Amino acid sequence: MSKLVIADLTALVNDLQGEISALETSVSTLQGQVSTLQAQVALLMAGNPPPPPPPVTGNFGSEWFYQPPGGGATGFVGQINGILTTRLVDTGGDDNNYGYCTAQRGSFPWGSSEGVPLPDNIQTVGVSAVLLDKSFISGHSHANYYVGLYYQCGAAFNGWLDTQVRVEWIDRVQTMNGVESTYGGPSDPGVQANGYSIAQTSPGFSIDVEAQFARAATMWNLDPNTPHKLAGIEIGQEGFGVVKLNVNFPSYSLTAGAPPPPPPPPPPIVLSATFIASVGTLPLSELFVGHVTGGTPPYSYNWDFGDTLSGVSDIVQHVYTFPGNYTATLTATDAAGAKVTFSQSVTISALPPPPPPSTIEQIVMVILENTDISGCLAQPFLGAFAKANALATHWAFDTHPSEPNYLAIAFGDDFGVSGDGVFTKRPAPTILDLVQKSGRTWKVIQNGSRGFDHNAFLLETPVPTGGSFASGDTPAVIAEASKGTNFIWFTPSDNQNAHDNGIADASNWLSTWIPQLLAAMSPNSLLIITTDEDNSFVYTVFAGPGAKKNYTSNNPYNHYSFARLVGSLWGGNLGRNDVTASNPSEFLA
Repeated sequence: MSKLVIADLTALVNDLQGEISALETSVSTLQGQVSTLQAQVALLMAGNPPPPPPPVTGNFGSEWFYQPPGGGATGFVGQINGILTTRLVDTGGDDNNYGYCTAQRGSFPWGSSEGVPLPDNIQTVGVSAVLLDKSFISGHSHANYYVGLYYQCGAAFNGWLDTQVRVEWIDRVQTMNGVESTYGGPSDPGVQANGYSIAQTSPGFSIDVEAQFARAATMWNLDPNTPHKLAGIEIGQEGFGVVKLNVNFPSYSLTAGAPPPPPPPPPPIVLSATFIASVGTLPLSELFVGHVTGGTPPYSYNWDFGDTLSGVSDIVQHVYTFPGNYTATLTATDAAGAKVTFSQSVTISALPPPPPPSTIEQIVMVILENTDISGCLAQPFLGAFAKANALATHWAFDTHPSEPNYLAIAFGDDFGVSGDGVFTKRPAPTILDLVQKSGRTWKVIQNGSRGFDHNAFLLETPVPTGGSFASGDTPAVIAEASKGTNFIWFTPSDNQNAHDNGIADASNWLSTWIPQLLAAMSPNSLLIITTDEDNSFVYTVFAGPGAKKNYTSNNPYNHYSFARLVGSLWGGNLGRNDVTASNPSEFLA
């Protein structure tokens, strides 16, 4: 006998066993009905009519959204006498196309909020179910009725975990208790979540909310203790190859525990201080700008300039009696009495440097990622750097995410781009063309593997002459500044620019090389440090010999203003949004 015939006979035996089981259930039901009728007849013969049966009611109400059958299925979903009534009929479909009918409550990965929001701190979800009828096609089929719990979780794909506890049939065979599976994730983005299911054979559901999350997280190699929140519940059925699947859900329960204890108060931010020293406007003078973070404001400042003299303000221009090398120390005290000191060596020359020429001849731009102005100013180096130089407090980014902001800076236009990864070549001109047409030189340096979405100059066609693109790190930037290259653009790596490691690391990284860069730049130069985008105004500071000191402006500017500045200094414009952008020339010395 062939294997094919054996398989067919096996399937036939399974189908007959299913039919026998269904007949046994029907016989049992009929026997119960006969017993009930016999009791009613006995009451009637005794002259006592039986009382009417009590109505069957449930507790499903208007707090749920009843999703009509979809995905090609017909049928019904709704509450009748408080009972969630679902009828899934003639679904058709395949493994990638399911019919469904469900009730929903809460928030979901597809961006909608349905019904009444869930109460906080749900610990257990209970649902009763009654399977009334089922039949499937003879070919491939897959169907289930289920309770789905949707968790918001930043570590999961798209920020969501989609979990189900299912009573399930695959090709008419019921799935055994405890069988787990996953779906969705990056390989199946249409689900918009990391998906997880576990099968059971009982029609009653009692789901431990935290245990369900832990199982799902473990299946996706996520930390079960990662922050999460139960945001949505879905009850219903789905499948394909279904002739009919009729299920009632008489009741549900949401058991909430005591609210979790509030988190302990964060430890006080450690008091820290730094300062930036730069050559003052008087002979033998140095400008000291102190910056303090953490602790309890307000702060008091006490300076020891290394020559027996002192000062008590956050910004001091101190005149030394003799040139030489000194150790300056700042001691800062907060309102609670905590103290911190910071020292560094300063070299004092007999004469201040000559004032820069009226025309800026060198511009260096360094761009950071995804941090607004307040986040940057809270960092010791970036805060002190802004205080010592020229800060724009109302510099607007273009839009989210990164790529359109880099386009706006380079081209003076974002071309309607609203996402990263849009690899479309763009027509000249860019800022590089303004540099080239003025007879000056340029260099675009990029560190790391990010491409055009962090460096829009790569998208220009044709590439202008007068410069080149290079891979490199901070030594290459400093070398180009020393050579006198007129325009230098630097895209740091994602480990440097706050994209991956945060603004605190980026600020510390800048402090290790920006002083050397400023020392290498031309006397008539300008250093610009900015960020691409965030949820507020972005940090933008002008520094170097060509920028004002201790200057702050609340005037509005945006990323188109960079091209406007270059055009005003070296001639021309891009003929785009830079033409009407505000010129930030007020920040120049």
